[in-house]
Amino acid sequence: MQLRNKIFNNYYKIHGKFLDGQINNNLQKWFNSVCDNSYLDHLPSRQSQILEIGCGKGYILKWLKNNNFTKIEGVDLSPEDVKIAKEYVGINNIYYGDVFNYLSNKKSTYDCILGKDILEHIEKNKLEEFLNIIKDALKPGGKVIFQVPNMDWIMASHERYMDLTHEIGFIKESLAQLLRLYFVSVEIYPVEYNFSSNIIGKFTFKFINPIVVNLTRLWLKILGAGAGDCWFEYREILGVGKK
Repeated sequence: MQLRNKIFNNYYKIHGKFLDGQINNNLQKWFNSVCDNSYLDHLPSRQSQILEIGCGKGYILKWLKNNNFTKIEGVDLSPEDVKIAKEYVGINNIYYGDVFNYLSNKKSTYDCILGKDILEHIEKNKLEEFLNIIKDALKPGGKVIFQVPNMDWIMASHERYMDLTHEIGFIKESLAQLLRLYFVSVEIYPVEYNFSSNIIGKFTFKFINPIVVNLTRLWLKILGAGAGDCWFEYREILGVGKK
């Protein structure tokens, strides 16, 4: 726990700074595409109370603000990221803190709670407490949206071990299994990451990619029962639960 806390307290300086560097427009465009394609349809109204856990530098909060979501806030364990996010997003409702303490007195407060690449950082013996406190902080009918690395992806070992604070991994079945314990309805979706802007990239994604994926899926199906159903082509997956 001491090492874990030390990492998070210095997260930007020892990890985030080298992973994605300073705030930049290209990265914001990438987040915009993720949110437009994977988040927007699952979010409540623009006047809803939305909390992002592990907001980092604030790219998703910036997208929310630019899309006229008016009641947004964030919380993160990295004090440096919180400082950057406040300045970048231009709101004061971004806080440094542990979500267990932050949500302890916020029962039935939020219409939606977001968490991109958060669940994999929670120790397995803490998931019960974590998800219960998330559920309690949601209003009746509220939603939770969790994006996590997909351990069925062809480069899943990279995602699993790229960060010392990763504690657990998920595929679509195990993510659904966990969320169904706490939410009345659960859906799992793939997250699309290919947002090519040039002609060659668009052609490859639309025509070549499906051929390669289907041939690989056929090969996996031949290898063993059930293997053909894995989402090997998606780097991340999205779990949506409703209270």
